[in-house]
Amino acid sequence: MRRAGLGLVLVLVATFGLVPLSRAQPLRYVALEPAAGTLESVFTVTGTGFLPGEAAVHTFVAPDGSIEPGRKSGTLALHLADETGMFQFQFVPQRDFTSPVPGPWKLNVCLTDWRTCATLEFTLSG
Repeated sequence: MRRAGLGLVLVLVATFGLVPLSRAQPLRYVALEPAAGTLESVFTVTGTGFLPGEAAVHTFVAPDGSIEPGRKSGTLALHLADETGMFQFQFVPQRDFTSPVPGPWKLNVCLTDWRTCATLEFTLSG
């Protein structure tokens, strides 16, 4: 009975040993702090676990469902992960939103293919 079990382990090790590590997907995390604030609050977004040089973009979804693209100096903001796989940016609703209004908002942070996204919720008070 022991030999059968050992044989199974060897087969599994051999099979999994053939899977290239480069095909493994990174575990990406995105965090937003604070989860609630005023229109003048400074919010910080931190992404970790990205591949070095991997790019992400962001959009905001207003309480009425309208979408505001994340901008930096008037153009679409692009966030590149550093050599540790991290990026960070800040926003102030009063300064950075076209129509800053109180209520529940969503922040979408996506890879530039727009298929891999994280959605975070935050609340703005007047």
